[in-house]
Amino acid sequence: MSDLVELDEYTVIDLRRPLMIDRKEVDRQLKTETSPRIVGLPSFLVDAGFVDYARDIRKRGFVFSAFHAAGDPADAASKQMTNWMKKIAIHERHRQTFHSLRHNAKHWYANELGERTADRQLGHAPANVSRGYGFPVIQSEEIEKIASMPIPRGLDLSPFIS
Repeated sequence: MSDLVELDEYTVIDLRRPLMIDRKEVDRQLKTETSPRIVGLPSFLVDAGFVDYARDIRKRGFVFSAFHAAGDPADAASKQMTNWMKKIAIHERHRQTFHSLRHNAKHWYANELGERTADRQLGHAPANVSRGYGFPVIQSEEIEKIASMPIPRGLDLSPFIS
């Protein structure tokens, strides 16, 4: 079973599905009530080969399988990303950290699509009652907008696009 599924002509990540580990369905451990969600993929990620890469890797295990050997995979991933960010000199304690990537994504999605869609895309709880109205996960029209989003300024994916 894969998290990558087709939904109305678009490939999305469906975090509502159980995991398949050793050919057995296992409940997905997620952090919050709003974490089980559909994540739309901007077309530039598909064009850069992310979906093909993830599907190929999933045939052999998890995309980030090394972290699953740790007692706390999320913590292990965060520490590894911090080490990489330090190595390439873009880590600034309390300012530019691994979690900053999520903050920047929130800003980018909110700027392009509005706060409500950004919250649903990133699994954030709605900030107020009215933003909680409607469907609990992003819908086809939002997925279409996410797919057509422009590449974020300063992000160079040219090495990955053939």
